Amino acid sequence: ARAIANIVRAATRLLTYNGKELDPSKTIGVVVPYRNQISAIRQELLSQEDDGQFMAFWNDLTIDTVERLQGSERDLIIYGFTVHNTRQLDFLTDNQFVDADGKLIDRKLNVALSRAREQLVIVGDSKIISTVGIYKTLVESIGCQMTVAQTEEGLA
Repeated sequence: ARAIANIVRAATRLLTYNGKELDPSKTIGVVVPYRNQISAIRQELLSQEDDGQFMAFWNDLTIDTVERLQGSERDLIIYGFTVHNTRQLDFLTDNQFVDADGKLIDRKLNVALSRAREQLVIVGDSKIISTVGIYKTLVESIGCQMTVAQTEEGLA
């Protein structure tokens, strides 16, 4: 939640610095698989007192699950895998199927990746995500930049 909130903060500042309009229905959207992650991200995002100029935007920012974001697009989508162990991947992969050509399709991943008009940021543990074939292919194809952020609670 903290990593995603930090990315939203940085993107908001960068867009403003470059003269881009901040519109919650067009500019930035956050996609996560679990509903409880939505409130954790929003709480983390709104906890920064020194960012009062962006509070209204962050309060109206779309942070939602893949299913609820279908049919909606944003210039920037931040997709958080939100998994910390391999057991959690079962939930993420419950919409995978093989199509008529024998290709593995993941509906949730397809929706999440296709919501971004201009830019997509993926947040997750590449080691855990890569234990599932389709996600391993994703990690390998995009070339993963791994960043570890030190927090008071430990590594994030």
